[in-house]
Amino acid sequence: EMINRKANSYKVGDLIRYFYNGYIPETYGIILSKTRLEEKGPHPGTESIVFTVIAPCGIENIRTDDGWYIVKLN
Repeated sequence: EMINRKANSYKVGDLIRYFYNGYIPETYGIILSKTRLEEKGPHPGTESIVFTVIAPCGIENIRTDDGWYIVKLN
C-alpha cells in the first residue's frame, strides 16, 4: 500500500499507470480530477482519494483504498 500512500501527492495532469489488484494488463492514463473522501463508517477519519482518469479505454474512477495500484510516471 506504500504506492497508494504516495498517491496523496499526485496532482491533476499527472501521468499514471494503474492496475486492479492482481489484474494485468496495466493501463496508462492522465488524472483529470482528484476528490478526497473521508470514511464515516467503520473507520472514521480514514481518507481515500478518488481519481478520475482518462485512459485509452475511456474515463475511469479509481479509489486508492479499493484494490487499485497507482504509480506516477512523470
